[in-house]
Amino acid sequence: MMHLYVCRLEGIEERLFDQLLGCLSKERQGHILRFRSYEDRLRSLFGTLLTQMELAKQLQCEPSELAFQANKFGKEELTSH
Repeated sequence: MMHLYVCRLEGIEERLFDQLLGCLSKERQGHILRFRSYEDRLRSLFGTLLTQMELAKQLQCEPSELAFQANKFGKEELTSH
């Protein structure tokens, strides 16, 4: 079964962006901050957060318990659970 998640990103202030960004690893933060436009940064941030929340739900753990690392192609892989 496939799930579709939709999130409105209009009106999200930089203060909230900064708080949510702090929930991610330094590596992921750096990746997100490399985007030039604020809109692309928001899309990447919320895509990451939604993915981690759903993965944690399926694994029955907290999102903070998930650990990722980049593979040889630069893509993140789950290293815990």
